[in-house]
Amino acid sequence: MRQLSLALMAMSLLWSCGNKDGKKAVYGTEKPATEKRETQSSGNAKTSAPFNMETLPISMAELGDFPFLGFPEGLKPYGTPIEREHDTLFVPIKGRMAPFVGHVWRADITSLDGNGDDWSLPDFFKTYSDAITALRGTLVFDGGIDYEEYERYHSKATYMGETGSIGYVGERILVYAIHRANGANVLVQMTGNTVSGKLNVLHMEPSK
Repeated sequence: MRQLSLALMAMSLLWSCGNKDGKKAVYGTEKPATEKRETQSSGNAKTSAPFNMETLPISMAELGDFPFLGFPEGLKPYGTPIEREHDTLFVPIKGRMAPFVGHVWRADITSLDGNGDDWSLPDFFKTYSDAITALRGTLVFDGGIDYEEYERYHSKATYMGETGSIGYVGERILVYAIHRANGANVLVQMTGNTVSGKLNVLHMEPSK
């Protein structure tokens, strides 16, 4: 019953933001991924090897309107999400916080009661992960950063401390990449604790 509930939440999540005009959701010829996901990097291991989006499978799924992901039943934004047409977002790739530029959306998310009584971090991770993999997204990082890495990058991330800021020591951060054929790739990162979660979406400009 719990798995069915989570599946329905994920379907509702995609429907709510991909169908604002009432059209049926379209996933092209691809099926939602149900197999075990492999990560390009996990844990706190750091490497200077570049992140290559081109090695990931291409998503032909209809993404809908930005930020592509809505709020599942039972969850709501805590405060007003921040959206900027052109901004820099630092994302952990292979254990290092790397800057990416594009259309950015950041939000704090909590349960409808607002006090965290109905909040479940595992459900939060699973619901959004299922929604992203249905869009042919790939998990590219699952881990955190250490104090040394935080000290190295945080002064450059001038938005830290604002709504939905991700990239602190001690956070478990999941990063998904959606590789698009035209280069308008999407990065999604999320983290959370015992009472709330944070979600960031970055949409890159198409290749010229």
